[in-house]
Amino acid sequence: MKRLLIGGRLDGQLDALGYFINQGEHHQPDAVCVGSLWAASHSVDRKMSLRQMDFYREFFLAIKTTSCPVFVLPGEHDVPLADFARLIMMAEIDNPNLHCVHVTPYRSAGMHVVGVGGDLNEVIDTWNDRLRCSRSAVEYYLRHLTRTSVDHTIVMLTTPPSGELSTAFNSDMAGDARLSSEVIHTLHPELAITLGETESRGVSRIASTCVLNPGRLSDGSAALLNLSRPDDACFLDANVSTKAG
Repeated sequence: MKRLLIGGRLDGQLDALGYFINQGEHHQPDAVCVGSLWAASHSVDRKMSLRQMDFYREFFLAIKTTSCPVFVLPGEHDVPLADFARLIMMAEIDNPNLHCVHVTPYRSAGMHVVGVGGDLNEVIDTWNDRLRCSRSAVEYYLRHLTRTSVDHTIVMLTTPPSGELSTAFNSDMAGDARLSSEVIHTLHPELAITLGETESRGVSRIASTCVLNPGRLSDGSAALLNLSRPDDACFLDANVSTKAG
């Protein structure tokens, strides 16, 4: 797996999903990485709305047309997590190319992919009204990365790191950018995919790790990256594509 199609923050928009699927058909990547599917969930009764569930079903049905592995990371609004987990578990049974990598590593053919969805923060873990993950939980979930010996290691995080990839923080992003940076620096994967705003999309480095923010799919923004040249990621728009920087 060398060529990755990467997108984040669909915000529950089916038009953006269609655009992303079309990009996959056009570019024929070796794998697809996508995270943070829904926006502004407010489930006070700990039940997912029918509208939200219908969107996930549409998403899983559309993704099934993709012939390569698809790695999915829930975002802060993909809650209640128990409902999301049940839906994606059933979708994984129906589609062997689909893999939810939230705290669940995928290992195959020299590739190790894992992620932590939701707001990264120091002390709080929540799963119902908003997905949040504490420092100690992140350290536990990703502990195996320091011992892996595969060719390519990829970490997906909903929270972008501090610096140029998070300068345009939106009000619906509440994760700790500093903690995200520390996690990436400690684990030093080959590639860290983080999900920030389109205005801050780009590629940067934290020590030896290439860090990518593909922008919001709901803005028509995605990225195409070759693991042999990750700093030369190509950013895709609904109408045009541009090189990093």
